[in-house]
Amino acid sequence: MKAKFLTLLLALSLPPQPATAIVGESVEERVRGPQMVMILTKGSRSSGFCSAVAITQQTLLTAGHCVAALEDTVVFLRRAGKADAFQPLEAITTHPLYRPQALQTREKTVDLALIHLKAPLPDFYAPARLSRRDMMTVGESFDLVGFGLTKEGQGQTGGQLRMGKIATRQPVSKLLLWAEDPKQRGTGACTGDSGGGIFAPSSSELIATTVWSAGTGKTHCGSLTQGVLISSQRDWIEQNLRKWNDRLP
Repeated sequence: MKAKFLTLLLALSLPPQPATAIVGESVEERVRGPQMVMILTKGSRSSGFCSAVAITQQTLLTAGHCVAALEDTVVFLRRAGKADAFQPLEAITTHPLYRPQALQTREKTVDLALIHLKAPLPDFYAPARLSRRDMMTVGESFDLVGFGLTKEGQGQTGGQLRMGKIATRQPVSKLLLWAEDPKQRGTGACTGDSGGGIFAPSSSELIATTVWSAGTGKTHCGSLTQGVLISSQRDWIEQNLRKWNDRLP
C-alpha cells in the first residue's frame, strides 16, 4: 500500500517535503498542527488529496468528497521536522445526506465523512474541540486551516499546513458557513483544503469543516469558502463514534 500512495504523491505533483497552502494571504500554522492530517485517495478515474481534522485520537472528520473505497484511501501524517508516515484505516462512513452530484442536481447535501483508524494517532496529535454554536454573525472572523494549494492549478504549491483569515458573509445558515476574505485580497480555500478546519480564533474550537470554494471568472479559489457547521452534525458524529467504541474528549 505504501508504494501505491507514494506513487500517488508524485502523480498529484505534491512535493516530497511540504510546500505551502491556501490561496491569498496565509501563514504557516503550527498551533493546530496536532489536529490536522492529510487524506490521499486513488481511484480508477481520479486521485486527490484533502485535509482532515482529528476529533478523537482515532477518528477524523473530513469532507465526503475526500474519501474513496477503504482500500483506496489513506491518512498521511505530515509534520514539520518529522518523517512522513501513513496511517492505516479501519472504517469510513459518509453522511447519509451526502450527495456526490449535488452541484449538478441542486440537491441538499451534507458533504462530510468520518474516518476511523486502526490504531490511535501518535502522541503528537490531540483532538480538536467541537463547537456547539449554531449561528454565526456576519463579519465574524475565523481561521481557515488546511494543506491545500497556494496557487490554483499548481500541485507543487500544496502540502504544508497553513492558516488564512476569513469572515462570515451572507447568507447566514444553521447548516453552512459562507465566508470570504475580509480584506478582499483573495484568501480562501483551494484544492486540498477540503476537509480542513475552520476554527474560532479565540477558543480554537472547530466551527466548520471546509467543503467547497469558488473564485472569480474562470478560477475556483479565493472568492468564497464554504463549510458545514459542526453544531448541526454533532448527533451524527456521536452516533458513529459509539459504533466504533470511541467518544469525543
